Amino acid sequence: MNEAHRIAARRGLTFHCEQTHAADAMACDEGLMQAVDAGIAVTGQVPFRLPSGAGHDAMAISHLCPVGMLFVRCERGISHHPLEAVSEDDVAKALAALIASIEAVAARHV
Repeated sequence: MNEAHRIAARRGLTFHCEQTHAADAMACDEGLMQAVDAGIAVTGQVPFRLPSGAGHDAMAISHLCPVGMLFVRCERGISHHPLEAVSEDDVAKALAALIASIEAVAARHV
């Protein structure tokens, strides 16, 4: 925050920041994440987990049901920005992994 105040002062501006929302990141369900790992492995990719802190819909629905996430890599790591881009090949692999993940979950509940 101090840096923002210094930059504003240097430019002849004032800076004010007020937190209006806070929400805890939600932990993904281990069983779902095992299914996602298995789905990724089916595509020939090596599954790995990223510490995210991403809330997405998980914050809104985690009190209703378990949550899990499958991320698609973005070109140059740019995400949540107009320059975000993914390759068609990565989307195809992600869809295949998602389908295999759903099938893994379904197989546990048959």
